[in-house]
Amino acid sequence: MFSITQATALTQERDLASATSSSTSGPWKCTNNVYAEVCFSEDGDWFKIKDKEADGHSGVVHWSVIEPNGYTIRYGYIYNASGNGTVRYKNKNLPEGKAILIQPCHGDWGKDERPSGCTGQFYAGT
Repeated sequence: MFSITQATALTQERDLASATSSSTSGPWKCTNNVYAEVCFSEDGDWFKIKDKEADGHSGVVHWSVIEPNGYTIRYGYIYNASGNGTVRYKNKNLPEGKAILIQPCHGDWGKDERPSGCTGQFYAGT
């Protein structure tokens, strides 16, 4: 017997990283590209974003929560719109026991568009 259920679409989360410090001492897991250095700490689900390019765009972290079966259950982007060379932090409340995919990107906080240049991904856990 089959049951029919309604499909659930994921809603993109979009956040501004404005904190200049975090409440975690780490450890931090980091990756980078020419646009940004992005880090994640499982201790408190903190993200750290450093804008590395004086290009008029924000440093961005693209993150996804991945189930063991490979399905994405939650994803979003966190922007550091404070300028080249700055580091900003954002705390999220992510589900425990899942893989977290993290990629550095660049984009524009003030525009409703997807960031680009997302490379250098890695997986962390919660």
